[in-house]
Amino acid sequence: ICDASPDQDLGCFLNIDDINEIKDLMQDLSSKHIIPNMEQKIRVLNQQVSATRKGFKNQIKNLWWRKGKEDGVDSLNGPMYNFNSIESQIRVLGDYAFMLRDYELALSNYRLISTDYKIDKAWKRYAGVQ
Repeated sequence: ICDASPDQDLGCFLNIDDINEIKDLMQDLSSKHIIPNMEQKIRVLNQQVSATRKGFKNQIKNLWWRKGKEDGVDSLNGPMYNFNSIESQIRVLGDYAFMLRDYELALSNYRLISTDYKIDKAWKRYAGVQ
């Protein structure tokens, strides 16, 4: 057991082999597990968003629904969005696409959700996607 004082760097007792193994583990973890999982999530979210947003019937329904919406208790910050809401799913899709450097997909989703945030007067969320 070694007592590392606050002025010593963390990991100072690791040798080069340990550092290389940690580096290899992180590269393996990210390339074989994290990134493919994010790509799968993007595919699923993209299908859900396009199915929900597509079609004249859904556009009319969204227009009708939004006109009847009133500001809730959180009127200063705009409405609250559940994680299951389509707005939250679009935001997650845009964020995942941005993290994976698919900037065109991210931008299209941020633009799509920005109109909803603007209509709902959710100004902080609107600023977050600009």
